[in-house]
Amino acid sequence: MLARLALPVALASVLLCGMARAPHAGPLPQLVIDKSQTTVSGLSSGGYMAVQLHVAYSATFKTGAGVVAGGPFYCAEGSVVNATGRCMKHDSSIPVSSLVSTTNSWAGSGYLDAVSNLQTSKVYMFSGTLD
Repeated sequence: MLARLALPVALASVLLCGMARAPHAGPLPQLVIDKSQTTVSGLSSGGYMAVQLHVAYSATFKTGAGVVAGGPFYCAEGSVVNATGRCMKHDSSIPVSSLVSTTNSWAGSGYLDAVSNLQTSKVYMFSGTLD
């Protein structure tokens, strides 16, 4: 009998917890942010994401990027096989010239910010040989 009631009681508990109101958070303070000094950083998969943001939104992240154990923009080319293969191994099969061409094409079409924003951008990239 108790075992039969366990599931309904558990579900009711979850529902009641979900309906409980969270305490109201106070307003956030006004922050003084210099947008011209905004950077992006990431580690491992976050490193790849930092590169994607830095290239795609180069007008926003003009100052630079910090990338630890990341890789090139659009490395996977929309393929899970590429993402879990060549991009994770950092081997010589990554078609760098093709990725640069795609990046320039997309920027020219307005899908990305202008690549010229990257010319003065500072990038710190750190990667190990067995990463």
